[in-house]
Amino acid sequence: MALTFVALGDPVAGMVRDMESKANKVENALKLRKKGKGLKGSGACLLCCLIAGAVLASVAHLNLWLPLIGAICATIVEFLSLRINDNLTIPLLAGGAMMAAKLA
Repeated sequence: MALTFVALGDPVAGMVRDMESKANKVENALKLRKKGKGLKGSGACLLCCLIAGAVLASVAHLNLWLPLIGAICATIVEFLSLRINDNLTIPLLAGGAMMAAKLA
């Protein structure tokens, strides 16, 4: 599931960010844009991860709160501009969060 988040959520966020030509005035006023990453792209990432996670959870007969935790974690990691590439950090941190939640 964590690999699906990086395979689908990250590219969708990038495509949404590419489609918006101007930065939203609200995002600029609140200074929520970091290195070209805005709320619209992160929202698209969250939505895509939630849909993919719900589908995978229903197929694997898992609780629906696991993909919710993983999707939120993947979106946060995708939004933050970490020095390590998000193609590595998204599946590691989202998968780790889901595993910790499942074991708790």
